[in-house]
Amino acid sequence: MYGAFPPDHVQVTGPAIARVGENVTLTCLTENSNPPATISWVVDGQPHRSSGDRREKASAGGWHTISSISVIVPSVDRDMMFTCHATNQNIGTTKVDTYTLSVLRPPQPPVLYGYSEGTGLQENKEQAISCVSRGGNPPAKLQWYRNGQKIPSESHFVGDVSTAEIVLLAQAQDNGAQYRCEAFNSASASPVSVSTTLIVHFPPQDLQVAVAPEKLSAGTSAVLTCRAGASNPAAVITWFRGGYQVPSKVIETAVAANGGTRVTNVLKLNLTAGDDGLDFTCRATNLAMQLDLNETVTLDVRCE
Repeated sequence: MYGAFPPDHVQVTGPAIARVGENVTLTCLTENSNPPATISWVVDGQPHRSSGDRREKASAGGWHTISSISVIVPSVDRDMMFTCHATNQNIGTTKVDTYTLSVLRPPQPPVLYGYSEGTGLQENKEQAISCVSRGGNPPAKLQWYRNGQKIPSESHFVGDVSTAEIVLLAQAQDNGAQYRCEAFNSASASPVSVSTTLIVHFPPQDLQVAVAPEKLSAGTSAVLTCRAGASNPAAVITWFRGGYQVPSKVIETAVAANGGTRVTNVLKLNLTAGDDGLDFTCRATNLAMQLDLNETVTLDVRCE
């Protein structure tokens, strides 16, 4: 006849990973207890009924007890903890084993840091933009796209937080470009994403001044035309006569390369002998960047 003794060993087994909504079964085996151990389950800190227990005679004089539990994985943002308590009621001894079920879950939609939609970047300035996605198990993989084309990024993971950073040197060609970051993992039905459209400020690359007619005479009229190339925002054109600002008129604005605006401005003059040899300067200013481009013409006015 054998005396009372606690179980030699307690072990919980089951799947290592599961998806939300999946029905999983875990088993707790207690070895060689006399009398047979009573098994109780705790799931995520709450008591839970077993799906069924059975006992088997052990060769060492005790009993094996096998208990199973079935649960549907709820929508949780963490792993699940299953604890099996095996108690020999006669001697008041309990042995415990805890099992962690890794719950696959899709990542949360990513968030961008470093750039705010609608903010203008200056041409030839570096800008870092970070894409951050939380909550995925396994951690989300992140992929950046520029206008639908994959681009490389620096990625790292801390716990269930994934980060991917790009550093771009803003160019005029980036004005209006869409940068999109996708987050996905093995639990995702489809990627989740966030995107932003860049605004890049750039000055006009060229400034052209034309004088008409070709031959100027005192007592006649002349038109000075200044054309500023693509700029974002549109260049503000100002005329100066001998260093003093004079009124002029914008006659045309047109959409140009890289989402910029081309501006044409005219200055109308009633010529006098005093205009001969004077400098007339057209200045195109990008106000957002506080950058100027100047072009000067010297008039040759004949006296009839």
